[in-house]
Order: sequence, then C-alpha cells, then structure tokens
Amino acid sequence: MPVIIAHGQPKSGSTFLFETAKELREIRDGDDHKLALRECLGPRFHPFQPRIDRPLVEDILAKAGDRTLVIKTHGALDDEVRSMIESGRIQAFTSFRDPRDACLSMLDAGVLDRAKGRTRWFATKTMMQELIEPILYHLKDLEGWIACPPVLAIPYYLIAHHQDHAVRLLCAHLGQGALGSVVAARMQARKSTVVEFNKGVTDRFLTGFSTEEIGYLNTRMAPQIQR
Repeated sequence: MPVIIAHGQPKSGSTFLFETAKELREIRDGDDHKLALRECLGPRFHPFQPRIDRPLVEDILAKAGDRTLVIKTHGALDDEVRSMIESGRIQAFTSFRDPRDACLSMLDAGVLDRAKGRTRWFATKTMMQELIEPILYHLKDLEGWIACPPVLAIPYYLIAHHQDHAVRLLCAHLGQGALGSVVAARMQARKSTVVEFNKGVTDRFLTGFSTEEIGYLNTRMAPQIQR
C-alpha cells in the first residue's frame, strides 16, 4: 500500500475509517502506526493535516520507504494530489453524512469540548445557525473527493448500520480484501473506544431537533440534502 489519505466530511464516521485503515496497515506492516510516523516524519508530525498538497505527499513518500502511512484530513482535494491518486501513486477514501445529522453531532461535540476545556472550533458553536456555513464549506470540499473516481466514498449509514461491511469494503479498496474479516473483528472490539464515534446512530436529527429547526435546515441546505 502507498500513502493513504483518509478524508471525510466532519462527523461522518471519518475517524472510525481512519482508525480502520491504521489497523489494516499495522497488521500488514507489523508495526505501530504512531511509532512509524514518528520514525519517518519526526515527533512533531501530526497524522491530521488541515491541508494536504503535493510537496507534503512527496516528502512522506520519500521518507516512508516500504512503510505505509495514513494521513487524515477534512480539507479540499488539491489538484496535484488528485493526479497522484488517479495515477495510483497514493490511495484515498472519504465518508459523508446527512448534513442535518452532522449539524446535531457538531453541536454535541461542542458541548463535550466545552465541558472538557478543549479549544476545537466545535467548542465555540452553540447554535445550529452558526454551523450552516462550516457545513456547506466542508460539503463543497467533499464534492472534489467524490468526483475523483479512484476515491472510495462510504456513507455514514453504512458505517453505522453495517460496520463490518464498511470495514471489509475499505480493506478491499486498499488492496487487502483478504484481511477484511480480521480487521472487521478488531474494529468491532474497538468500536466503543474509537474517539468521535460514540453513537453510530443515523437520523438523530429527527428527534434531536424541533420541527421548526428541521424546517430551517431543510431550507438552508436543500441542494446538499437532495444530493
């Protein structure tokens, strides 16, 4: 496997898929992903990158050697990185979710972050109206990844309701379909401990928001919901 980019719309199960890809490469490569990152890219390199461009990917490829490294992002797909994916030099996948559910999940994350004293941008948002523009921004970025044919796009519905299938699908996409059942079993065991994946429930917005709030979201994000 080459460098793997784990993209995802925020709150779409992207962390779960990121952890799945790491689990797969640890089985295949036989070492700890965090340790491999540190040894190849230095102790200050973070696996989450706001933006991934060609110089970054080329640097990782040069330093990784025979190792596989998984990098996570919520950012847009750079044109040169797209060419690298299309040529098969690197691999990528993404995940997506109903924006109304994503909105509710972001609000929940903000509550948890404030309670724990975290400073992520979620912590500053207390009203759904504040989240419309960030959600639309990320959905626009998502379109670029989905439009790239070699990028596997996995819906949150599949992750939440058919987790084992989602895991096996990702393993097959990464060229390791034979390990799908093993990785699926490991991820089932880890499901409750994967950060940012505490609920695994779809259509929460139907009960989590009022009729008026749902109407507001339906109006503001109608084109995105229809897609």
